[in-house]
Amino acid sequence: MTDLENAKRYYESGEKNFELRKYDAAIADFKKAIEIYPDYAEPHLDIGNFYYYSRKYDEAVKYFTRAIEIKPDCSDAYVNRGGTYMELKKYDEAVADFSKAIELNPDFMGTYYNRGSVYIKLGKYAEACADFTKFIEINPDYADAYYGRGNCHYELKNYKDALTDYLQTLETGKRPSFLLYNAIGNCYKALGENKKADEYHEKAENILF
Repeated sequence: MTDLENAKRYYESGEKNFELRKYDAAIADFKKAIEIYPDYAEPHLDIGNFYYYSRKYDEAVKYFTRAIEIKPDCSDAYVNRGGTYMELKKYDEAVADFSKAIELNPDFMGTYYNRGSVYIKLGKYAEACADFTKFIEINPDYADAYYGRGNCHYELKNYKDALTDYLQTLETGKRPSFLLYNAIGNCYKALGENKKADEYHEKAENILF
């Protein structure tokens, strides 16, 4: 049996333990697989995921980075490290990772949504709007994407487009909230429709009180 074959046995055992929620045993198996075959990307990726969901973000970055070093075309590793950088508020690094993931796997639409969310954090609203639009083309029923794009349009002073997206957010099933109703009211006010603005601002206040 080769080292890689032996490592795969531990990796497969780790996956089974993970499914059984035996997390300590799973991590031990994954680390044993790495000890036997250090250039095995998959256990690095899985340990990184575990640390991410455990909110040990620095540890997660370390394992995702190693997975990328071993397997530079692993789009999942870039996506997951990008998400970890988001949690660490390292937004430029997150954009770089999401962009690389899109380059490697342009058909995974979730990455466009993630990158759009980071662009908003960076105040790059036009870029964020483009990413949300790309995501919506494939996922037209995802309410949060309309809300995110609406926020971009509002910041860009495209109030009519922002209003359309906010209303679509409601139509696609997002639960009404103070922020959403207030945003709709703000759009109507910016468009000079004061009666509608007052209506939605009142709805926003009624949610709070």
